[in-house]
Amino acid sequence: KRHKPQQNIIRIAALVIAHTQTPPITSRTYARTYINTYIKMGVLTVFLDKITDLRDADTFGKSDPYVIFELEQDGWIYDKTLDTQKSSKKKNELNPEYGETFTFKKVPTIDNMTLHVKVKDDDFGFDDDLGGCDINLEKLDDLFDGVDVEKVVDAKKGGGWFSRKAKIYLTIKYSEDDEVEE
Repeated sequence: KRHKPQQNIIRIAALVIAHTQTPPITSRTYARTYINTYIKMGVLTVFLDKITDLRDADTFGKSDPYVIFELEQDGWIYDKTLDTQKSSKKKNELNPEYGETFTFKKVPTIDNMTLHVKVKDDDFGFDDDLGGCDINLEKLDDLFDGVDVEKVVDAKKGGGWFSRKAKIYLTIKYSEDDEVEE
């Protein structure tokens, strides 16, 4: 019988508590308190440097791009979104430079963790998709030292004469909670 990841963590916490002669878990809240206190969590830091060669999605003027980062843990049955963060908007810019840092706290692991990157155009009413990409964090080498990532984010698939091949430039780093500089 396969259990959900949260159930497995709660079961492990219950076993650890039972072997350390502490009172048994009486509620899910107590288990989460134990996990948050005794299981080391990490911090994922994403530095958004710039995006180059975005296509113009606006009829009048140029695109007003912004980026949404969604940190998600992939599971066998369902995926769990841990956090979502959004960059500032850059007016009339096809090669925006951001220089912004995003911090995702209480990240339990980088195993099965994906960072979804969505580039949008700020418009009245409905925002246009300019592109996006997915970054599988466990496949990045030297994530503890910081990794420079360059990914194509153009929404226009298939290349061709009119595709601009927009790219996003990031630096991603994972560290354990006690190593974070405040």
